[in-house]
Amino acid sequence: MESAANKWSVYNFQSTPPWIDHLLPRLQARNGETVIAGENFALAQSVINILLSAVAKYDAKFSFQPVNSSSFFTEKEPNHFELLIFISSNSFRSTEIRLKEDGCVQGLTLIEMIENTRTQTNWKSLCRKSKSGKEYLSSKMMRSELSNLLSKLLTDMLYLQHYHDKTTQGVEVRNISSEDLSLEIKIRRLTLIVDLVVGIDCEGLWPVNWHSSGGTEKAVTKSKGKTVNCGIQLVSKATSLEYHWRIWFCKAERFELNFNHFPHRQKCFQLLKSFVYNELDCDFLKPYHLQTVLLHESAKFSDASQWSIQTLPLRFHGLINLLESFARDKFCPHFFTPSLNLFTDISSHNLRVLCQKIKFLKDAQFLRVEENTWL
Repeated sequence: MESAANKWSVYNFQSTPPWIDHLLPRLQARNGETVIAGENFALAQSVINILLSAVAKYDAKFSFQPVNSSSFFTEKEPNHFELLIFISSNSFRSTEIRLKEDGCVQGLTLIEMIENTRTQTNWKSLCRKSKSGKEYLSSKMMRSELSNLLSKLLTDMLYLQHYHDKTTQGVEVRNISSEDLSLEIKIRRLTLIVDLVVGIDCEGLWPVNWHSSGGTEKAVTKSKGKTVNCGIQLVSKATSLEYHWRIWFCKAERFELNFNHFPHRQKCFQLLKSFVYNELDCDFLKPYHLQTVLLHESAKFSDASQWSIQTLPLRFHGLINLLESFARDKFCPHFFTPSLNLFTDISSHNLRVLCQKIKFLKDAQFLRVEENTWL
């Protein structure tokens, strides 16, 4: 079988610096040796679905869409995942709410229930009054209520063993964090941590106070001759106020990246993560930061021919340069909210060190290539 190094040596890329061609085989080899995150996550998938199904029997309003291969999950670190679970549209209808963004930090919103609707009837008990006197759905109460239900369910594991003995045999599950809705799942001698993030899918809905028409156009229509409105997702995560919800663009971002049609775009993403976390030993950049870099680069190169095995070194080089540029400027613009800086919570020192590491690695790789050339 052809080795990763030989595979890359077949191509001669004059448009990329030699150090890129020298670095890629090592990243490719390391990337091929790592366990794919989805394989480990798949082990816990059926267990999570059983848990969510059981929770709905405790409280019908907590009915969730099934978790499957198309679900949104992120590997935060080895065997530690963050999973977005969507409330079923039968329980929560996005057409029966209003978003109130005035006075909220950019990227956050309030959820107001429309009077006399099924959604208000189902969720009124989790609404809280703000200082203005209006009632909004409490993100904090949502997490707390679900955590209590999970804990109640998990205190008696005999429930799972009795009704689903074949699936859960040898499985142990614990709720280890009420704030993060974090589950510890032990299965087949493997321990997985899954942070459940409650989401509300708002198909066709877009933020009310929007400052970038370009961003709206990108998310609403991007495919040739076809209009696609991916909408937004409202996500329950800890904020300064209990009734604030985060606005995410999971489906729009997945639509933009389109890994099914651009497999080498996904390969670039894997190589970029390997570069940042292994070569640079960077622990403060999250996968979402790197995905955002990829989104910006993908927007510049939208044709399939620009993401191939032949152009991969060039695209990878562009990703490194763009990441370095964002770090140097201390500003990483959100793809759909360009005025929102994703580096706000990262210190200037860390970003400066990141730039220094990239420069050092470039110089070291260049000298190594030069040395090999003279030899």
